[in-house]
Amino acid sequence: MYSLSAYGRMLADRVRFDAYRRALERCVRPGDVVVDLGAGPGVFALLAARLGASRVLAVDPDPIVELGTELAHAHDVAERVEIHATTGATLDRDTARAGDLVGAVDVLVGDLRGVLPVHDDHFEIVARARRWLRPGGVVIAACDHLRVAPVTAPDAYRDLVEAWTAPHLVAAGLALDAARARAVQSIGRVTLPESAPVAPAVTWASIDYGSLDAEAPPTVLRRSAAWTLGADATVHGLAVWFDSDLLTGTAEGEAVCLSSGPGGVAAGRAEVYGQAFLPWPSPHRLAAGDSVEVDLQARRVGDGWVWRWRSAVAGARFDQSTFFGAPLDRSRLAARAVVRSPGPDDPT
Repeated sequence: MYSLSAYGRMLADRVRFDAYRRALERCVRPGDVVVDLGAGPGVFALLAARLGASRVLAVDPDPIVELGTELAHAHDVAERVEIHATTGATLDRDTARAGDLVGAVDVLVGDLRGVLPVHDDHFEIVARARRWLRPGGVVIAACDHLRVAPVTAPDAYRDLVEAWTAPHLVAAGLALDAARARAVQSIGRVTLPESAPVAPAVTWASIDYGSLDAEAPPTVLRRSAAWTLGADATVHGLAVWFDSDLLTGTAEGEAVCLSSGPGGVAAGRAEVYGQAFLPWPSPHRLAAGDSVEVDLQARRVGDGWVWRWRSAVAGARFDQSTFFGAPLDRSRLAARAVVRSPGPDDPT
């Protein structure tokens, strides 16, 4: 659940808000039925109602969605905005309250990402809700493209990794190397400058929300990538972010796009998401012409995702996984245990 201040930060991100507003203006028509999925306080629902939608459903299990009732009254659209403090799956079953949504929705809008779209049950939620769309209905966002690049990120590396072995801790007689070893198997949310990537980003995965299968949403994303550095640089690890086509370009207008890449508002990118930082065990000073090779994988495991990044750089090889990023809960691990031999593509 997000706090009110967290939703405030999302709304304060002008790049993000303006992109979603433009997308709604492009596709919402008078009389439309719109679902705002993961609505929070229902701001996108308000925009849709003000654009003429005849029925707007603001759906979110967070109680903050009830604030949408007050906001709808304040904008004189309360008769057209329905507040559903529930999940999309529950709403789908609750025909007494929601009516038959299947095939009735013109626009499905939502932002269920965390730092990245690879977040909790995001894909499953959108895949199920997509059944509500009428033929030709619109999903906002239409597609997310995940980008990855090697980065120089001394501040992020200091905060995530080197903090555990800082000189003042060593001087106090503390040996926290075990925590540092966990930290290099973890992903951190960072805000990087535009100059952080030391090579052009490559597309690691693309998620087409208009074609997600409710019976088989993505559970494994994997791709290898390679770069040759054009200049000397100290590389601390990898950064992953997303570029989103909220609406694709059509004869009716240009595409509406959004990026969470390094640089923030000054670079025309949203700041509220940040980037995912995958550190290496140690920084590497590389020369122009040196290569970096990475095999990056995210796998749905239980309630979340396990990431694995295998890197080859300057003669060294690293094999890291968020599976090792936190101490194991042995009772939960035993409950899930399956007797088999691990394969080469397993997240661990």
